[in-house]
Amino acid sequence: MYLPKEVILEMLYQVDPRLTELPLYLSSDIGNQKSTSTLYLDVFEDLKYNYSEWIHYGDNKHADFNVPKKLNIKPIHHTITKFNGYENKILNRNKNYDTFLLTTQIARFRENDKSRLNYYVYSYISSYFIPYVSWSIKKAIKENIKTLYFISRDGELLKKIADEIISVKGYNIKTKYIYGSRKAWRIPSFINEVDKEFFSPFGNFTGLTKFDSTLRALHISEQEFDEIFPQLKHIKGCSEFTKSTKELIRVSAQNNNKYKKLLLKKAHEERKIVNDYLIQEIDFNEKFAFVEYWGRGYTQDCLDRLLNNISNQTINTIFFYARSIYPTVGTSIRYNYTSKMTSLIFIESIFANMPYQSIPGYRRNNNVVEPVINFKNYNKQLYDAMDKILPLFIQEFFNNKYIDEDEVERNFYDFGVEYFKNNPEDDFIVEFFAPLKDSVILYEPEIEYAPAISYKMASQKLLGKKVPLKTKNKRMSLKRSPLGVQKAYQFHIKYLKNRKSKIIRQFLNNRVIKAIMKLKTILK
Repeated sequence: MYLPKEVILEMLYQVDPRLTELPLYLSSDIGNQKSTSTLYLDVFEDLKYNYSEWIHYGDNKHADFNVPKKLNIKPIHHTITKFNGYENKILNRNKNYDTFLLTTQIARFRENDKSRLNYYVYSYISSYFIPYVSWSIKKAIKENIKTLYFISRDGELLKKIADEIISVKGYNIKTKYIYGSRKAWRIPSFINEVDKEFFSPFGNFTGLTKFDSTLRALHISEQEFDEIFPQLKHIKGCSEFTKSTKELIRVSAQNNNKYKKLLLKKAHEERKIVNDYLIQEIDFNEKFAFVEYWGRGYTQDCLDRLLNNISNQTINTIFFYARSIYPTVGTSIRYNYTSKMTSLIFIESIFANMPYQSIPGYRRNNNVVEPVINFKNYNKQLYDAMDKILPLFIQEFFNNKYIDEDEVERNFYDFGVEYFKNNPEDDFIVEFFAPLKDSVILYEPEIEYAPAISYKMASQKLLGKKVPLKTKNKRMSLKRSPLGVQKAYQFHIKYLKNRKSKIIRQFLNNRVIKAIMKLKTILK
């Protein structure tokens, strides 16, 4: 590759400005080449001093090793770092100097660390979080924010990343981790009325499965349920709720004033400990912001209402998001890293991979308010790998001398999110991400993101039965499934499904059927 002298000088300057003061011999500038030995002779004749030893480093076996060796130059040949398919896609998306630095960084890590899990964390997971958190910190400093708060559980990972970036970059900003959740904040934030959003499709009633989850969603006891909803007693015997049953429960709650009055009473009592916790943890005397990741923003609106209920002055509650659905509304101020609508729901499975559940509330321990923490099973290997590998990526990433750091960050983020969407069968994603468990919907049990499809399920599908695949990505689940299941699916698509479509087309194209359908239309 014969780069112009100006480009080479810029590259050297990025490494160390002093390097640009050294003599530079380039084929693109002089015209002679190493492969013919003439460029080496140009250097020898131009630099007039006696050489005790001349060492030459290069990656071309002929031009950088064989030719200089004949001239009694000591050659050191090093192999070029080769990119794999994933790395080539990063580079090909934005072919520039900065992307080459990043891609080379990732490739060299792969060459030095043979762990597949570590590579997944270093090259895949890093793209989802590090660029966004870096932007949040820079944006916060620009807005003169003194402390960034990170809310459990998502905030644990984000804060670890932020702390490492702040350390590496030497930023002057504080961070703090606090405990909160939909369960802990939504109902206590009801001051004068119950939110309409509480009864909406994304509110408290989306994850109903059976009676006990109904009580949790309604936030009442069984005795209170019997008193307020006597018309719903029949649901106690349902082993699993249908869609119509869930809707009946939601509408009944939405239109029951007695229930709303009880809920406001509960909210008033529970708000006391929530307020005490927020006063204990947040410094209201300085400008602060919360670093979220993605979501509608309803729970954040609840937090904003709680903070303004505590404070004697109006507080503009600032939230940073990779992307939110709600815009800035009232005192809930939202800054978004991207406006692209690529789904980010998969990120929740990474956030959920930690030792404890989303907190249900708080308790008092002497004069301190502390969160109620319930521990759970999780993928410890991945959790530990992220703790170890992501700080290493941050150190090496920000050690690169980029021409435009903001641009390479954003390109890496966009690439990572889009790659996940377009490549669900990627071996690393299937191996390390697909088994992760999460409950995105409130009160639903945790399930794997893309569980494998069993032989039993596949055989039922081939027999024409409806099989509910509890997966968020069918292609990913298929890739995890036994080879026989994958072949059965290919057979189903190639023969059975196509044949069914062909029969339907032939049926609709039949002249008699066409005449009947035309007559039916006229009679209407």
